[in-house]
Amino acid sequence: MQDHSQRQRLFPGSSTPETAVTLRHLHYRLCAEGLIPSRPWAYRKLPSHLAASRRAGRGPDLVDPTREIHVPVAWADAGELLAEVPERFRLDRAAGQAVALYVCAEKSTLHALFSS
Repeated sequence: MQDHSQRQRLFPGSSTPETAVTLRHLHYRLCAEGLIPSRPWAYRKLPSHLAASRRAGRGPDLVDPTREIHVPVAWADAGELLAEVPERFRLDRAAGQAVALYVCAEKSTLHALFSS
């Protein structure tokens, strides 16, 4: 990937919910661009190529929605908790509605795009 604009399109920079991709999502992007073949062996080789690219400072930030670090929620004091309450409070917008709208994605690869 010599072309800088192509790199920017595929690897948009720091990961945000809108730009973060999984390894599989990146594989699909590269295949769609015609940069790698859509073959199982190409997918299997991708992690080693990405590792080398990241060591050189050129690789993208990837997400892994199947792995989480669970840390119990804690606050320094009661005042800090109370200050956070308005930000965390949400009403159930579907409560009392005859119909509820759900956005579904077949692959967890797309979860980051829908959960911002």
